[in-house]
Amino acid sequence: MKQNYSSVAGQMHLCARASRIASLNAMNDCIRAIDPSEAWDPLNIAYARDLDALQDQISACLMRVQAE
Repeated sequence: MKQNYSSVAGQMHLCARASRIASLNAMNDCIRAIDPSEAWDPLNIAYARDLDALQDQISACLMRVQAE
């Protein structure tokens, strides 16, 4: 489905997505600082379609590497 990003709602959607991606990148940076081999490629985060699933995966990975 094609989004209309020129509307207020479209702009709010883009802003929310960008904020979420920034948060996931920050979590990924924490993973990279602990174990670089476990970190995601930033482009995989930026272009992810399902941010909910990705957030679950990154959160689980971060908790795992912090516990090791």
